[in-house]
Amino acid sequence: MSEASILIAEDEALAAMDLAETVKELGHGVADIVSSGSAAVARAAQLKRDLVLMDIQLEGEKDGIMAAAVIINELHIPVDLPDRAHRPENGRAGKGHQTFRLSG
Repeated sequence: MSEASILIAEDEALAAMDLAETVKELGHGVADIVSSGSAAVARAAQLKRDLVLMDIQLEGEKDGIMAAAVIINELHIPVDLPDRAHRPENGRAGKGHQTFRLSG
């Protein structure tokens, strides 16, 4: 399996660090971590990485859904929107994980 380079868009610092660690443990690289939808679009355009892991609720006017639409439709980069309901802090770790993948 070849290493993918992944951009993370997450506005909660602890969640972003946890996600980055998981990505690295799976043998992939973290290109950058951003906290807003606008920054996600800008960095995705600049870096042109393999995948963006995007939180739905981000800082700023552009949320994760709006940013994902731009990244998919204009940059043709796949975006995964992990389901936050299955995070450990919500008491649901290990009960399944859903990822919503959007692609153009």
